[in-house]
Amino acid sequence: SIINDNKNDLLFYDILNYHISSYKNDFDIIIVGDDEALDLVLKYKNVIFPNTPIIFEGIENRSIAEIAAMDPLITGSIEKLNFENNIHTALNLYPDAKNIIAIADNTLTGIGDREQFYDEQEQFPNLTFKDINSSELNEKDFISAISKLNDDTILLYLNMSETLDKKQYSDYEVCKLITENTAIPLFC
Repeated sequence: SIINDNKNDLLFYDILNYHISSYKNDFDIIIVGDDEALDLVLKYKNVIFPNTPIIFEGIENRSIAEIAAMDPLITGSIEKLNFENNIHTALNLYPDAKNIIAIADNTLTGIGDREQFYDEQEQFPNLTFKDINSSELNEKDFISAISKLNDDTILLYLNMSETLDKKQYSDYEVCKLITENTAIPLFC
């Protein structure tokens, strides 16, 4: 699970810096996967990887990818999620749906997922797009929010690794929590 705070960043930096120092920083290239890893590399690249080319992949937050790509030594690709096909599939199964609600948190990945989700609104003018942000709800309030959803809603799971009360979740735990507390199907 992901713990998003400066203390965790610094601990990870210390461990990474310790291991890298034994290699005398002779790297030809660094490959970075996922939003939080790219964010950490951007914070410490001049200290840990000075003058080293970096390639990122699996980035869902376009903003952090664009910031990274401004550096001439950094390039990569974002992970474009296929919301359009998933929503079409859900609508084929539930043609009377009026709402689509995405579950995401405030991690960099969650922010990127949420942005991509809302980018699809134009494609589906008959649906009302909303989200449930688990980082802004404790577990009890999150359960309350999803338990009130009815069959005019398509529920789409993007990501959720934390709640407001700092409880951490694996994907398995999230899916179990959701499916045990709502009567509508969960798409992902």
